[in-house]
Amino acid sequence: MDKMIKAIIFDVGEVLQLDPSGERYEKFARALEIDSSKFRKFIASKGKYMAVGKISAKEFCTATKEK
Repeated sequence: MDKMIKAIIFDVGEVLQLDPSGERYEKFARALEIDSSKFRKFIASKGKYMAVGKISAKEFCTATKEK
């Protein structure tokens, strides 16, 4: 019997794996060609609201896209 992928997990909020060096955000910033410190501040400011349910993941992604 063939094995099938049943789930894909994204861990942007560092729930499953911590990224104390911030390398993940550095890579995102380079890929987007934006300033990494501004990107990290933005993610931190909006991410905390998503983490506690004050905004949805969709709202977070929309805000990120608009920024």
